[in-house]
Amino acid sequence: MASDLTIAALARADLPVVGALFEGHTGRPADLDLLGSWMDEWPSAAARREGTLVGYAVCKGFGPDIAEVASLLVDPGARDQGIGSRLVTHVEGACRDRGARAMVAVISSGYEVAGEKRSSRPMYERLGYRLILETSATSVMARTLERVG
Repeated sequence: MASDLTIAALARADLPVVGALFEGHTGRPADLDLLGSWMDEWPSAAARREGTLVGYAVCKGFGPDIAEVASLLVDPGARDQGIGSRLVTHVEGACRDRGARAMVAVISSGYEVAGEKRSSRPMYERLGYRLILETSATSVMARTLERVG
């Protein structure tokens, strides 16, 4: 149930759980040093249910005023509850507050995963991202963070 979900900044202390989620989904280890370095520079978010991490989003710089959602994962058992959207919305706000004027997401079907592979493209489209580049395996999507009105 979404009502018992909390979204807050991801902490370095969360990295072992992030690594376990990533490895459980992809079958390969996460580069926790790299993720930690991105967390030091750009906003991130953790989704917790009853204190347990069920999803995360980590951003990195794409340009001086553009952030990229570099890693986004929701535990398969917690999917289809709007958690990914809430994570992205959280980091968008934090990136906007930091001075970012746009967000980018790179979605690729070219990576192997251990479980069910689902594209996040429909979620990003619902959040207002638009396709800016596409290859046979990758979609690059972006949206402005400009405030309207």
